[in-house]
Amino acid sequence: MDIQEKVIRRSPFQLSPIDSERIKTQQRVIDYFYKEGLLPKPLDIKEVLLTPEQYAAITPTSVVSQL
Repeated sequence: MDIQEKVIRRSPFQLSPIDSERIKTQQRVIDYFYKEGLLPKPLDIKEVLLTPEQYAAITPTSVVSQL
């Protein structure tokens, strides 16, 4: 099993708001993938996140009710 598959298998998939802890976790994954040569350049997750308003506009009400 390769490292990408291990990371995906160990990651919990659940509905939850995007908070500062989740952002930090995602940045650590991005940094690791870059370090391992899986990404061509470093990325800053904060540069690609949608604003809260953008998330609200695209999130179905049935999903919001589960949070």
